Amino acid sequence: MRVEKKVRIIALEKRYRQNVYPFAVSFNQTTGEFMTGQDLSYEKMTGKTALIKSEKAALGNERPFIINPDNHYPLKHGRTFNISYDEDDKGVRVYDVAKDHAEFDFFELQAEVAKDKKSYKRGTHYFYIEDKEKEAEFQLIENDKCFEAESLMRNKTASGRYGDVIMLLNMYAPGYNLDPAVLSELQMKAHIIDACRKFPDVILMFGKKEVEEIVFAAKLVKHNIIERKNGLDFYYKGDFIGTTIESVREYLRDPKKAELVTKWAKQIESK
Repeated sequence: MRVEKKVRIIALEKRYRQNVYPFAVSFNQTTGEFMTGQDLSYEKMTGKTALIKSEKAALGNERPFIINPDNHYPLKHGRTFNISYDEDDKGVRVYDVAKDHAEFDFFELQAEVAKDKKSYKRGTHYFYIEDKEKEAEFQLIENDKCFEAESLMRNKTASGRYGDVIMLLNMYAPGYNLDPAVLSELQMKAHIIDACRKFPDVILMFGKKEVEEIVFAAKLVKHNIIERKNGLDFYYKGDFIGTTIESVREYLRDPKKAELVTKWAKQIESK
């Protein structure tokens, strides 16, 4: 199998866009290993001992490029890495450009390099990895989820339960605090279809078998039967339940709470 792939490493701040940044190889005190991205002994990394055939194969080239922990590796803004490879039926890869493959694996490990632009944090990262193929693949997956979520909400079985979907959004989607009681069905549908594009994963929870339990827990919080303090911790009459809605769900599953849960269900139904 042939895979064509090129990535770039990008700097956003002016000082790192203009100057080459020299990366040193760090040593992991916990594992006792140099962070090179290559599973080799110090002797082999420094060329004091020759590599054996299986080690060359693992590094993806008959003449692999070795990251030497005694050296520095300069990274320049916008550098392109050709990490294309051929892979046989046993999963063994042979990379076109050994140096690009080795150095990209090394730079990818560095704390100053974010895995993508979305993960980049100013002050923590100096660079991020630009992988157009990966970004396109991610976008297609997200688009598929949005389509699936919207299809689910346009289904007739969802139309009578928009209030429950709103409850899910209130609990899991940041910025949502809607009251289904004051919204018409059309208004709820408009909010939900918009959320399909912003929070498809939350909407798709509606299709899971445990949705009834999740919605019931959310309603308990909405009606202050279970109290949520500081937007985080859940309590019932002063007793701490947990810090997540999943904690509330576990609380509801306790056989000792069965009578109480029945009582709560009646309270919610009467509201």
